[in-house]
Amino acid sequence: MLITAENAHKKRGRSSFDRMGERGYSAAMPRTARVAPGGLVFHVLNRSVARLPLFQKAADFAAFERVLEETQERYPTRILAYCLVPNHWHFVLWPPAP
Repeated sequence: MLITAENAHKKRGRSSFDRMGERGYSAAMPRTARVAPGGLVFHVLNRSVARLPLFQKAADFAAFERVLEETQERYPTRILAYCLVPNHWHFVLWPPAP
């Protein structure tokens, strides 16, 4: 079965979409502003919804890396390492001190 956002709850129980509040985010997980001081190293990751693939073919990975290069030109930061996996990605970033 192909897992989509609409049928993900059938495989894993209730979908996170079922718990969304009227503002479009879960009341159980409020988003607060985070302080990201320069000079410290950060592990940053992003996972897809319902473990759906973010990258399905080599061109998808290449497109992500092109966007990464464009972002580096606009907001330079040190990328110590990164890993792209079909349904998520990881970065180890070291932003410059202010």
